[in-house]
Amino acid sequence: MAPARPRRARDPSSGSSASPRGRSAGSPRGSRRLAANEVTLAVLKQFRDIEHPDRACYQAIVEAKAKVRALRGFGPLPGTLRVDWDGHGSHPFAADLGLTPGGQEAVAAAWVDFDFVMEPGREVFNAARDGGSAPRTAS
Repeated sequence: MAPARPRRARDPSSGSSASPRGRSAGSPRGSRRLAANEVTLAVLKQFRDIEHPDRACYQAIVEAKAKVRALRGFGPLPGTLRVDWDGHGSHPFAADLGLTPGGQEAVAAAWVDFDFVMEPGREVFNAARDGGSAPRTAS
């Protein structure tokens, strides 16, 4: 398979183009979102419990927008990739999410080289408040 024609990446903060770093994006929708200067990220925020180091005293899923400052390049990762995970009694996310035990082949994978600034976000899920397994420490 021949590589796609290189694509010049736009620097959204200045309107100028940066030099290309590989092939064009595999998903036009994803590249349009980056070029639109923002991407919403969802991440696990977690703090270790000081009394029980094998536990978390705070667990939450939070989301926030990342404002793109410079987009230097993006594209698909070639080859077949596999995502592997181990089971943990304290974090049974594979079972909770209905994932195949041990891992699975990635449906798609891509790389992005960009600078961004995180905007204020919001807490989507709090394990202590919403019935999760993360214990709270005593105040």
